[in-house]
Amino acid sequence: MRKLSKQNQKTKSSGRKKLFNQKYQRLIIESMKKGQGISYFAAKIGVSKQTIYNWINEKLGIK
Repeated sequence: MRKLSKQNQKTKSSGRKKLFNQKYQRLIIESMKKGQGISYFAAKIGVSKQTIYNWINEKLGIK
């Protein structure tokens, strides 16, 4: 297995987005007002639909 150089390690983007932020909250609301669903928004930002639901539940304090 080949190791990445330190420069490549810094620029490589992998894994999942872990944090919900205020920008996403605003964008989800705007998308839904336009009649676009959670699936559309999830694809737009590159996460699964379940991730969006998890973020919403975390924001609302639901486990």
